[in-house]
Amino acid sequence: NISFEVDTWMNGDAEQGVNISEKVTGVNTDLAFTNGPILQDGTTVSGTVTISWNPTDGASFTTTGLDTNADFVNVATSFTPDNDHTFIISARVGGANETLLIDNLCITTRTIDRYEFVVSSPDNGITLDLSWNSSASEQYSIVSTSDPVGNPDPDAWPVVAGLETIVATPPLNLVNIPKPGDPLRLYKLVAEPVPPVLFEDFEVLPLPAWTVGANPGDSGTTVWEFGVPTAPFNGPPFAFDGSGNCVGTNLAGDYTNNANVYLRSPVIDLTAAGITGATLKYQQWRDTDFGNFGTVRILRSSDGVQLGADIDMNVEGADVTWQAFSGEFPPEAVGELVVVEWSFFSGPAVLLFGGWYLDNVEVNLK
Repeated sequence: NISFEVDTWMNGDAEQGVNISEKVTGVNTDLAFTNGPILQDGTTVSGTVTISWNPTDGASFTTTGLDTNADFVNVATSFTPDNDHTFIISARVGGANETLLIDNLCITTRTIDRYEFVVSSPDNGITLDLSWNSSASEQYSIVSTSDPVGNPDPDAWPVVAGLETIVATPPLNLVNIPKPGDPLRLYKLVAEPVPPVLFEDFEVLPLPAWTVGANPGDSGTTVWEFGVPTAPFNGPPFAFDGSGNCVGTNLAGDYTNNANVYLRSPVIDLTAAGITGATLKYQQWRDTDFGNFGTVRILRSSDGVQLGADIDMNVEGADVTWQAFSGEFPPEAVGELVVVEWSFFSGPAVLLFGGWYLDNVEVNLK
């Protein structure tokens, strides 16, 4: 969370005053603080409180009318919002009584134009340059109209010929087109996610680009298999979302002791300019014994050397439905041709457990 605090707790206390704080990865941090009394005992103060936050400028917090006012502008933060966050106003007292009145509450949001879509004509009207800030995780198209009154909805504007799918060239994209003859023409940039560089739902078999194998010490009785999960008791009764196929350990039964087996993806190209990382997503079903474990690693395809740390995940569990997983490639993978490796290990004594199953594996560039 991120908190903007007017602290009336105990006049004269060293912690009393106004401040901005945040809690990130379980750690509380004061980002800005001014010590002082907010009001004296037996008095009333009133004024305006203005708070704001955005990922570029950080947090700002100002107040008026208090004995000690906040005046914090563009304080750097580590806070990252998501749809689970809400706005909360709370109050407390200690050893005293207090009345808090709030009026004229206004909450607004705004969009930061990070694209900075610019239309210009460096050759004095012969052609047009269209430029914008771009990201390797996106692809673009440009739509246009000469009749914004008759066609006011940009979603209905036709795509400019030749600009249907534009590959990102971070940090800046620039395209040049002939200047149209219309007295008025509007252009709009359309950004959308790049399709995954890898997506596999295992519905069409065989998959020769995917490989399976065993490491030294494997007992030879557990293997990664592609197809329909048919384990009678402990595995998933169907592939993800009711589909037919997935990949898993011993699809028709339980895994066995002393397993040391791997599954490897096709080669993934992270060498293009502007790529800053990649995200791995998949659905999984786990039914494993305590102490049995798995790893997800990124290997250089040419020599099998691991790049960076393991992707943090947990293979222990007894799932009753498919579970989504998402993890980031280590930064060392950027600029390389790589494969993803899932390895599964079991101990010397194994009871009846279904194993580890994967479906809808997806890799997206950043």
